[in-house]
Amino acid sequence: MLSKNKAKFIRSLQLKKQREDQGCFVVEGKKSVLELLNSQFKIRIVVCTESFLENRDGALFAQQIGLRPYFPEVILCNPLELESISSLKTNQTVLAVAEIKTQTIPKKVKGLTLVLDHINDPGNLGTILRVADWFGIETVVASLGTTDFYNPKVLQASMGSFCRVQVYYTDLEKYLSTVKIPIYAASAKGESAHHFTFERDCCLILGNESHGISESLLPYVKRTVTIPPYGKAESLNVATAAAILCDNYRRLAEFGTVTYR
Repeated sequence: MLSKNKAKFIRSLQLKKQREDQGCFVVEGKKSVLELLNSQFKIRIVVCTESFLENRDGALFAQQIGLRPYFPEVILCNPLELESISSLKTNQTVLAVAEIKTQTIPKKVKGLTLVLDHINDPGNLGTILRVADWFGIETVVASLGTTDFYNPKVLQASMGSFCRVQVYYTDLEKYLSTVKIPIYAASAKGESAHHFTFERDCCLILGNESHGISESLLPYVKRTVTIPPYGKAESLNVATAAAILCDNYRRLAEFGTVTYR
């Protein structure tokens, strides 16, 4: 049974301050929750309907729960109760509460590291995580002004990729000043991505949706790269640009045109 206090607690986690105070976040929808069960996140609570447990997804859920070293609290409720604590317009299956991880930026990284400068839209951040996951990029470094990784809209847009891509929040000026690998930046006035030579280990800065990359970060940039336009669109969505540039990095690496230091 879902108590009023438990429902209030779960709803409170829609707010960043409450997530920080409680050290917890909410994951919604069967795909994301099933991905969560395969991750290293510690799950505290699972709220689900009986119909969810009775179908194939419920059987997979039960199997994954059994493989974990500890058992979260599992609460059964009806679809209306579940919707009342969910941020989704329709959620009639399952949600989970998990603990926020304590993260420390690794001193050395391999391959491509995405650096996000004030990405404000949760949908964009979530999609960038999904893109990073698709291209095997494990490390993302974000400015302190970038939207919260644990925002429900970010997690939903990532489609489970939040479980595999590590996001570290930090002061980007301080971080970039310590980086020993080449730093590139996406820019409308950069070199064409079609002929750009990446180094194997590098950082790529993606700027704010409206204002681009902060001027304070430009002194750290070695070269800039752009996606050449062929039509009349004013600009590309930052998540779309991330996908194209990640594809170019991987394509060039596969065919041997990435520079190895």
